[in-house]
Amino acid sequence: MKTSLKLNLGASFAALFAAATMTAADAQETNVAADSVETVTVTGTSFRGIAPVGGNLVSVDRAVIEKTAAQNAQQILKNVPAITGLGMSGVTQNAGNSYYAPTIHSLGASASNSTLVLIDGHRIPLGHISLALPDPSMLPPIAMERVEVLAEGASSVYGSDAVAGVVNFITRKHYEGLMVTGQVGTGDNFGTLSAGLLGGTSWEGGSALAALGYSYSGSLRYDYSTRPYLYPNKTAFGGTNFLSFNCSPAAIQPSGFSTIFSSPTAASAIANTTANSPCDSTQYGRVYGKEKRYNMMFRAQQDIGDDITICRK
Repeated sequence: MKTSLKLNLGASFAALFAAATMTAADAQETNVAADSVETVTVTGTSFRGIAPVGGNLVSVDRAVIEKTAAQNAQQILKNVPAITGLGMSGVTQNAGNSYYAPTIHSLGASASNSTLVLIDGHRIPLGHISLALPDPSMLPPIAMERVEVLAEGASSVYGSDAVAGVVNFITRKHYEGLMVTGQVGTGDNFGTLSAGLLGGTSWEGGSALAALGYSYSGSLRYDYSTRPYLYPNKTAFGGTNFLSFNCSPAAIQPSGFSTIFSSPTAASAIANTTANSPCDSTQYGRVYGKEKRYNMMFRAQQDIGDDITICRK
């Protein structure tokens, strides 16, 4: 009988050593003889130049980035189904909130979302002094060559923070000339603006480039004239009334009464029930606030001999 034995290996050979030194009793117990093992498939390895077997790598290349005219990392990855937790806006970034960071298969959603974010294969700084997750939108979109998403467990290679997978943002290594990009978007009481500048040069054995990025996204208000679906009272559609009694002027409930007056000048009281709630406090807020970003990147590299390259970013 021919049997194929697959092992998940990390940086050590512990699992392979254990399989090689399996006792006869263990072999009989599992009905697998040592001499019947034909192949050992390594699904995780730290050896450079050896791709893990079975990993389904999703790549978003430069052509896709240009076609989508993405302003930030969220827009670049919006067509990758495995990315489920990368928010549209970077505002309200609270400690313990992974809303603005990419999350694979919604695994995590906490200060550690089990998705490792890399830039050119290296870990990057966190989003803020009080946050435990990186913000990939720190990179100018014009400087990105491609994004690779490994939506499978990769903790054997990268560690426990890659249980859900890895997102690797790969930047341009060289560029010759000057590129300027711009984009303007508009909607009902809403607008966006983005611009990018990329310049670079190369010489024998080396290159240098610099990239600048700017993006602005206006705030989105609770404007019921243009977006009536945002109105909190959904009873007309068979839903629930999400209005409240937090009115201005204030609603009044006299002591000892179960009814309530919707304002100090109201002539009659109404039952204090959810269905009768008349006041809307969300009209003073925003669906999300405006966001403005400035980002930049500089990269230079030089070959020293045939096997050594010095790179500075």
